[in-house]
Amino acid sequence: GKVLREAGLDYSHVVSATLYLTDIRTLDAADAAWREFFPGPVYAARIEIESPLLIAEALAEVSVIAVRASDPR
Repeated sequence: GKVLREAGLDYSHVVSATLYLTDIRTLDAADAAWREFFPGPVYAARIEIESPLLIAEALAEVSVIAVRASDPR
């Protein structure tokens, strides 16, 4: 959220997200956390991948792509 705000954007600008999970069996918990940040209809593409993470203690990492509505791309 901080990076989005610094760019003058918010979660509604997210068009794509990749969730990296250390254990795909935690997907239900990841979905619950996702809904805290995206409570309404979400129009972003999303994929989940089971993978070791860069931060050893983390259970999940998220990478998003956000676009300004006026961006012609």
